Amino acid sequence: QRKPYKLSNFSEESTYYQLNLGLASTDKVSVINIFVNGISQDSSPNGNTETFEADFNLVDNYRQVRLYKKYGQNSKLFGIDLNSSDDIEIEYQLGRT
Repeated sequence: QRKPYKLSNFSEESTYYQLNLGLASTDKVSVINIFVNGISQDSSPNGNTETFEADFNLVDNYRQVRLYKKYGQNSKLFGIDLNSSDDIEIEYQLGRT
């Protein structure tokens, strides 16, 4: 599934933007990709639910996604600061539960 979003779809916290994907409690995301204005965002090299060196990660049993605001880790930059004109696309595939 591939769905378009805007900043107004996300709740904003001090260090991230969060979106509820609206999935059932038994659904499990096996693959997820996020694009902001066509530019791919990176999940952690340690997996979709890890926060280490990630632009985004999955939380709450794979039903919510957090897109991080800009931050530095290990001398590298991650995350993105969104504004209302940004086009956000989330593409995901459900796996077996």
